[in-house]
Formats: sequence, C-alpha cells, structure tokens
Amino acid sequence: MTLRTSARRLAATALLAATLLPATGAAPAAAQDPLPATPPDAFYLLDPVPAGPDGELLRSQELYAPDGYRLWAILYRSTGLDAEPIAVSGLLLAPETPPPGPLPILSIAHGTTGLADDCAPSRSPDKRVELIVAGMPAVQDGWVVVATDYAGLGTPGDHPYLDGPSAARSVLHAILAAQQVPETGATADSPAAIQGISQGGHASLWAAELAGEVPGANVQAAVAAAPPGDLRAIAEWARSHEATPDSWVNDLTVAVAWSAAYDLPLDELLTPDGLREAQRLATECRPDPAANPLAMDADVASTWDARLEANSPGHARTDVPILYLQGTADAQIPVETAPASLARLCAVNDVVDYREIEGASHAGSLYGDDRVTEARAWLRDRIAGDPATDTCPPA
Repeated sequence: MTLRTSARRLAATALLAATLLPATGAAPAAAQDPLPATPPDAFYLLDPVPAGPDGELLRSQELYAPDGYRLWAILYRSTGLDAEPIAVSGLLLAPETPPPGPLPILSIAHGTTGLADDCAPSRSPDKRVELIVAGMPAVQDGWVVVATDYAGLGTPGDHPYLDGPSAARSVLHAILAAQQVPETGATADSPAAIQGISQGGHASLWAAELAGEVPGANVQAAVAAAPPGDLRAIAEWARSHEATPDSWVNDLTVAVAWSAAYDLPLDELLTPDGLREAQRLATECRPDPAANPLAMDADVASTWDARLEANSPGHARTDVPILYLQGTADAQIPVETAPASLARLCAVNDVVDYREIEGASHAGSLYGDDRVTEARAWLRDRIAGDPATDTCPPA
C-alpha cells in the first residue's frame, strides 16, 4: 500500500526535489529575505483548535518556490475520529501569475510516507514527490494544486493511516481551504478533482464516496492509482508467502496506526520482532522488518477484519466518476486483488473506468510513461462535462 520508487525514479526525484529547495544565498524575486523551504514547528501547533466550519483556513505560510510558482503551507480545520475539530496541514501550489479564474483545483492524496510528524510532505521537501511530479505540471496546465498531509501527520495527534473517512475529510476539506487563498486564482466556484496513488488511491476512492457530504468542494472526478480498495483482500495477500518486504512495512504501519486509533491489541497482532520494529515508526518514516511482523490467531484476525471491511471504499454510491489505474506488475497492490476492489465499487453502481496497465509497477500505475498527463486529460474531460466510460458490468 506504500508508494515506493525504482532507483531510476529516485535519481529523477532527487533532481526534481532540488527545484523546491532555495539555492544558498538566493531570494525569490521581489523579496528581501529568502522564503523558507518548510514552516517552523510552531506553525503546526494550535491548541485548542477553535470550533468552526470544516475546511476553514486557519493559517498559511508562504514557502520558497521556483520561478513561475507560488507555494504555501496551509493549516485548516477538519473533523477527527471522535468528531472533535482538528487542524490538518498541507501544501498549496499555484501559478505565480494566475490567469483569469476561477482555476480548477486538483487535490492530491499522497502515498504512504510514514506515521511520524517529520514524514509529512509539508515538513519535508524531499517527501514532496507527488507535488513535484504531478503538481508542478498541473499548475503549468492551469490548475491550482492542494496536497493534504492527512490528519495527525505533521500536526498533533496520531495519524489514522488508511482510515477511509478520515482520509476523505482531509482531502475534501483541503479543497475548501484552497478556495480561501485569493492569490491562487481559485475560488468557491472552482471545479475540483482528486488524484491519488497507493494510500492516496484509497483516500481518493473514499473522498469520491463522501464528496456529497462536502458539496462546496465541487468535486467532478477522481483518479485512484494502485488503490488498496478491498483491504481484506490486500491483508490476505500480505499474510501469504508471496508478500514482499514493502507489504510487511504496510502491515506494520496499519497495525500501529489502528492500535492507537481503535484501541486494538497490538501485542496480540505482532511478533516480538514486529513489536520492536513498531517502536521505530514513532520517529522513522520507513522501518525495515526482516520478516513478516504479523502473528495473528483467528480471534484477533476477526477483530481486525471488521475494521478492514469498514475502511474499504464501496459502501455507498457516488456521483463522482472514477478512473482506476492498476499495474499488472505491482508487487505491493497485486493486480489479483483489483477484482475484489472493483466489485465493491461496481456493486454500488459507481461509474468506474478501470484500466489495467500491462507491465506497470506500483509507482508506474500513475508515474510511468505519460500517465500523469493522461490522468489529467481524463480529469479535464470530466470537468468539461464529458461523460466517463463505465467499465462496470450492467446491473
């Protein structure tokens, strides 16, 4: 369920990431002092979070951006697992000189980066992979891009990794926050779309499902690449002999996050080695367990399976059309699990354009070849009102 990169993509990402870091001694045009690459730690602290409407912009901090762009860290109100107001952080990327608006908004849901606050993309320029690879070209095409960190990632509190409704709220409320920064060219009349891969693909499906609960977000379409759509199918595969070390990291991340979020028995779920690795997630973005950390008996598995079902998208129909991208060579979200995910969406009569990409890896489902451009073209067609192809079988 994690977005991992090949050696070739890591090298390319390092070069691209440098474009979001200020050169030594350099200052943006028309500024006397260089803008920071990241906000100060105090930016993320707001206690208590005042009551008010979801999506209200609470703070913004302009950050360094290369010529042609403006970048802000944002803090906005959302709703936590216990229905309390929480602050969620993220990034907002816009053209330096916006064309006449309102510009469409692309809400990016990032892949797994970890559970510790330092793993939040807004806190770490080298973790802004998706903002760079997908966000910067989108801005060049006339979009405003907002990228949530998700609840509890960067801000106080635990990050409820793969909790579907929480992820959806973070993605949708970020759109509302983006509408409140007038310098971007986005307004309350801006149409919006969602794009995510891996953990972000799961968030994209959930945000599409719950978009009707946030009508002001104006969501017109959603792209979900390599999404863990049926979490029970993913978990079953992850417990098999075919599972990979990356899947073990995902299992460990879910176990630690859900133990905190739902008060589930972590010591009954993990091996002794797994428990030791779990402690590293408090400070490290990616531990490397040497073996599968799971050790479940049937009773414990049934408790966790109920949560897996509850957090799998496909509980209610959405009016938001979905582009579902899946690589056949994905070692983290195997193509064999896609039918179960797709069946859930089709069963509630969602409009799903499912595209299986021969030979594509996990990251390659969205970031291979020209698929980012293809996805954005698909989103533009939906915003323009063109109907999406529906590959679900007739009801």
